[in-house]
Amino acid sequence: MLHKILNDLISLKTDGNAANHLQCVQYIKDYIRHQSPQCIIQCIPTNGKDNLLIGLNVAELKDIRSGVMLCGHLDVVGGKAGQFKPTVADGKIYGRGTTDMKGAIACYLNLISYFNTLKMPIILCFTCDEESEMQGIKDVCAFLQKQNIRPQLTILGEPTANQLGIQSTGIKSYKTIINGISAHSSVPNKGINALFIAAKIVQELEKIAQKALGNEIYLNVGSLSGGGNIAVIPDKAEIEWGFRYTSEESAKKIVREYQQKTAAVIKQYPAARIETIKTAEFLGYQANDKKQISDFCAKLQIKPTKLSYTSEAGYLAEIGQNVYLCGCGSIEQAHSENEHISIDDLETYQKLLRRFFVVI
Repeated sequence: MLHKILNDLISLKTDGNAANHLQCVQYIKDYIRHQSPQCIIQCIPTNGKDNLLIGLNVAELKDIRSGVMLCGHLDVVGGKAGQFKPTVADGKIYGRGTTDMKGAIACYLNLISYFNTLKMPIILCFTCDEESEMQGIKDVCAFLQKQNIRPQLTILGEPTANQLGIQSTGIKSYKTIINGISAHSSVPNKGINALFIAAKIVQELEKIAQKALGNEIYLNVGSLSGGGNIAVIPDKAEIEWGFRYTSEESAKKIVREYQQKTAAVIKQYPAARIETIKTAEFLGYQANDKKQISDFCAKLQIKPTKLSYTSEAGYLAEIGQNVYLCGCGSIEQAHSENEHISIDDLETYQKLLRRFFVVI
């Protein structure tokens, strides 16, 4: 049954299309209603799509302070048509979202009959836009706060290779806009080349990136654009850059270093205008309960792991949810052309989930 659920989920092309997302939500609703007729279902809208909150072993989705919440996102990154047609080979299931993260969601659904035998509240939480804006988890968090829902444990099923994720990175994204002065390229002293300024700033960003890498900071320049005609000195250039970070303190340090490094560049061109604006930000996450981490790892026979990718855990932690990342599959497979997950990995994860309910 697990394989069928995962195949069905992969076939639903939830890569941003609202109609396909609706089909996926309806599939989950129908499946859970069949398995657990007494379930409570709540849709939480976000920009024309629904997040889904499902309560098992509860009378209502309100005032819950025990049990477990299992979270995951239904959306996947885009892919070729063939990637949404699941295939099985050499003990592995191939298809978009197998690892990130429909494999974990399929395990959740396959365990509904087991959840029905438990006396504790179980909440399933599925969000709509983790791969893009993460507005869905923000709307879900607002609902959880309003309804006073804070289970004893929240598990976010991002791919952790069946280990306990105790950290995921935040992201800060910026755009640096350089306004120079346009002129004919035969009289360069009459203009200020915005691309020359941009190139120097990019060089400084590279130095910061190389220095910061050992401190779990991952800085990247995503694009450099400007100009267009060799006969014209470009008067405008834009740099899109950003970094993944593990703590707010380390993030502030990177910003300060950027400001210091680029100050000298800016002084060389007093007539130019250079502005840096923040374009996006996603919260990082850090588990701090060392005793609980140690207990979980000892009882579940798993290892704590720090993750270099971004997740929804930071938003859940911000509102007081006791959240850990734990999912099947490797992040190395996520978003890849041959994304896949092993059947053994899925089976191991199901057993691990069952043990979570025993040890809490």
